[in-house]
Amino acid sequence: MEKKSSYTEDELVQMYQDGEITLAELVVFHPSEWGEEFALFLARHPERSEEENAQAFLDLKDSELEKAMERGDA
Repeated sequence: MEKKSSYTEDELVQMYQDGEITLAELVVFHPSEWGEEFALFLARHPERSEEENAQAFLDLKDSELEKAMERGDA
């Protein structure tokens, strides 16, 4: 992965699709600063691989966004 201080979500998705980064890296480098929250998520689920945890974390974030949209908070 090229050295850059921050990436847009679109850039990260493209890098993931191109095989330049893993799903876990996409989460860690996400512009909304999910890194610390993801680290706690990993610690709570040591039985899963980092990639499985990354997918579960993204599923959780998607669910949170849907709920916020339903409430009119997003």
